[in-house]
Amino acid sequence: MSRNSNWRFFLNAYQDLGKSKGALYEFSYFAELETFKKVVLYPQLGIERQSSQYANYYYGISPGESVLAGYNAYTAPAINNLIAGLMIEIPVIDSWYVNIYGKRKWMGSGVNSSPVMNRAFQDNVLMALAYRFK
Repeated sequence: MSRNSNWRFFLNAYQDLGKSKGALYEFSYFAELETFKKVVLYPQLGIERQSSQYANYYYGISPGESVLAGYNAYTAPAINNLIAGLMIEIPVIDSWYVNIYGKRKWMGSGVNSSPVMNRAFQDNVLMALAYRFK
C-alpha cells in the first residue's frame, strides 16, 4: 500500500428553487487512500441538514394528500442526517476509470415517524465509467 494519502473537507449548500423552497446543507470529510495497482479508495463521513421546508416536501403528508393516500397527515421538522460512504476508483486503461460509490444516510429522528418512511436509513449505490482529460 502506498503512503500517498490526502483528505478534504467539503461544505455544500443547496437551495431548492422548485416546489419545496427548502435548503439542504452538507458537511463531509473525504480521505484519499491509494492502494495496490493504483486503485484509490475515498472514504466519506458527513452530516446533512435538511430545512423543515425541504424535509416536509419529501417526507410530509398534507391533509389533502392524507385523504387521497390513506395515511395520517404529517409535518416533518428540520432534520440532521449522518452519512457514511465509500468510493472506489479503478483504473481501466489509459485515462479511463470505473468509479463505484456507495453511501448510507441515517435519517434524523424527525422523519422516522413519517408514514412514507419504511426504514430509518437510505442507501445509494452508483457506478460510472469515467474519462479523465489531461
